[in-house]
Amino acid sequence: MGSIKKNFSYNVILTITQVIVPMIMYAYVSRVIMPYGVGVVSFVENICRYIMLIAALGIPIYGIREIAKKKNENQNAIFSELVSIHIYSSLLLVLVYIVMIYLIPQLSVNKNMFLTGISLVICNVLALEWFYQGNENFKYITVRTVIVRLFSLLLVFIFVKSLQDYYLFFVILCGSSVVNGIVNFMYSRKYVKFTLIWQWNRLNKHIKPLLLIFASTAAISIYVLLDSVILGFISSKDAVGYYSLGLRVSKAPIILVTALGAVLIPKLSQAHTSGDDVYFNRLIQKSFDFVGIVAFPIIISMIALSNEIIIIFAGEKFLPAQTSFCILCIAIYIIGVSNILGMQMLTTTGRDILMTKSVFFGLICSIVLNIILIPHLNEIGAAIANLVSELCVTSVMFYFVYRSFQLNINYRITLLSLLCSLPILGIIYFTNSMTDSLIAKLAFAGISIAVYQFFIQYYIIKEENFITFTSKIIKRYAKI
Repeated sequence: MGSIKKNFSYNVILTITQVIVPMIMYAYVSRVIMPYGVGVVSFVENICRYIMLIAALGIPIYGIREIAKKKNENQNAIFSELVSIHIYSSLLLVLVYIVMIYLIPQLSVNKNMFLTGISLVICNVLALEWFYQGNENFKYITVRTVIVRLFSLLLVFIFVKSLQDYYLFFVILCGSSVVNGIVNFMYSRKYVKFTLIWQWNRLNKHIKPLLLIFASTAAISIYVLLDSVILGFISSKDAVGYYSLGLRVSKAPIILVTALGAVLIPKLSQAHTSGDDVYFNRLIQKSFDFVGIVAFPIIISMIALSNEIIIIFAGEKFLPAQTSFCILCIAIYIIGVSNILGMQMLTTTGRDILMTKSVFFGLICSIVLNIILIPHLNEIGAAIANLVSELCVTSVMFYFVYRSFQLNINYRITLLSLLCSLPILGIIYFTNSMTDSLIAKLAFAGISIAVYQFFIQYYIIKEENFITFTSKIIKRYAKI
């Protein structure tokens, strides 16, 4: 069984790669294919994501929980059953997807791109992230992801050279998913043997829990992606491009904020199954502390440096995205808490119906707000709808969690992190006055904030895991 610290280390490396590589890619691509090209690719990709989501039927979450329960047992049966369900649902959805492409005018105008997107739906069956996460094989996930992402980045630099290359950019994105899926499936044969299951009685037992989880994940994804899709239908592709930039850059740190949660989900599932409530509560406390420590400095830094971040990553033509970007940054902490309450607590303990109710409330809020705000405020309206929807979901989850669990969460570290993050505004104001260079501003601000945060964490907040980790590093280098 992989240790939390070791798996977290791998997940940090994975997270850094998942943040930095897409940012570098996006900074390059947005300057080449411009807001229109970015908007077209984002619109097509979001439609494909919807189809993938429906076809997956909640397996990416349900699979982690079920595989973790059988950590030290033969997993051939559960693996084959879940993959078989995913295959059947994907084939059905591909047929529906093809019909949509030819019947809906907004889709048929980019027919070739949407047909290429079929590869995303099919290869999502082979992704099998749930299998590796359930077995806590974060080393493999990290190594594979780093290699595939770096190779994709190289291909983008080589082949995407002009405004018309937005279709080629989409092909590269699809190709990386295809490679990722094939490698994952081939490597899984080292641990399990896949057999296509036809017997309904073997598949039927998974349908009800899958549909419960699917309902919640579908609702989450709908209100996350709905704004971009509505923008694509009733607003301009430029507005989609602006919003896509704000969404991509503001949501990138969420991978880091939820990094510990990805590692803890198998542990929490095992703790709940064995009835170890003390260990379960201790892990949840670690999650709350971690989210507060990481999220608040990021939020304040990104809002204060929003102008510089947008210009660096996308160019001055994307500056209209600044307002929506700042609004979306506020949601980083809210989403981090939502991940704890929903994925780490309600889902791992089998309270899927409560998770579903929470996100459906958010979905209703999202639909209403998007319909009201987008026609008048475009990408800014979409950002407001996104933020309020996330807040609604998290609030309802808090209500259910405190009714269902005997928790005693200490918010001292969270409040300290918030208060100690406020001086970052002064640090950025000071570093910005030192130079007119955008890169120098970001560099000076980044170094200054990192040094400030180190001393705050070590001498004021004193979070247990941070102190332990940094003390080991200091002792190791003190011997050199």
